[in-house]
Amino acid sequence: MTDVALIIEGKKVYVLKQFLATQSAYFKTLFLSDFKESKENEITLEDVKLHEFITLLKILYRQGEKLKDTNVEFLLNLADKFDMQCIIDKSESFLLKSDKPRVDRKLRLSDQYRLTTLNFLFVAMAAPPLKKNRKETEDNCIRLNVKNPSELTEIISPTKIISNFPWKLKAVMFKETQPKRLDIYLHCLQGLESNVWFSDPSFKVTLVNQEDPTKSFEYDLDNRYGWKSRCSGCGFQVSEPDLTEILNPDEGFIKDDAIVIEAQITVRSKSGENFRKKPDVDFLTPSELTDVILVVEGKKIHVGKQMLATQSSFFKTLFYGEFKESKETEIILE
Repeated sequence: MTDVALIIEGKKVYVLKQFLATQSAYFKTLFLSDFKESKENEITLEDVKLHEFITLLKILYRQGEKLKDTNVEFLLNLADKFDMQCIIDKSESFLLKSDKPRVDRKLRLSDQYRLTTLNFLFVAMAAPPLKKNRKETEDNCIRLNVKNPSELTEIISPTKIISNFPWKLKAVMFKETQPKRLDIYLHCLQGLESNVWFSDPSFKVTLVNQEDPTKSFEYDLDNRYGWKSRCSGCGFQVSEPDLTEILNPDEGFIKDDAIVIEAQITVRSKSGENFRKKPDVDFLTPSELTDVILVVEGKKIHVGKQMLATQSSFFKTLFYGEFKESKETEIILE
């Protein structure tokens, strides 16, 4: 019951697209979207260890492999990489019930992989503060207030959510170069939360003249971010004014020993904004993951033959045996 080969560390691992698509938002996008991989019979997975992926598959297919202290961390890493919420949930349940691993390691894993229930438990035990849920902001502007710029070389803004993606603004001051200069970078951190994503934004970056706003410098740029390009940031060198002018109080850019940089972000298109989004299958309506109808108590349930066949010897025989039902598009279950 396989229809695609995943190449991992040079070895071919044969899997079923339909099954992995129901377990993973990453594979659903990879197999059933417009990516070129959706039409290929062999797909290479980078940065994955073969024995770890086989363990993951055995747990998904319920082939006797169990979660334990020696595999929970790499399974969490793979589940996070491939957006497999079912494995995330199983791993969290294991960590909650098991006396292993140690508390400090559990704390690290709960924070790293956003294990909500485990996080809550540590908060209740007065553990160090963990990450809060992000909130969408009303405006699409990041403002970076650079205090004491003469003493700094680099400063990064807090994360701001714009169009449901996390963004940061960074300023880097090069004081040893001639002329001294300021570089500005914009980073999209969606790669920390989703493995299949892109964002196509435009930016208006402003170096604010705090004495006379009409003398502020504005810079327009755009850049495509995403998992394909492995790009999470773009930057540019402020050639005019140079850093010496910016730090000169007579020019108006520095006031109360602080300069101000603003970035207006307009996201023209994007995809993959939901962190660990579970594959959404409505069994009462047909979808790309279903190919047969089971009639139960007069209601039509849309399911995938291959998916059920991997989980049940009854359905494997029913769909792929010599029974007449194997050729029918609707089957009544009594």
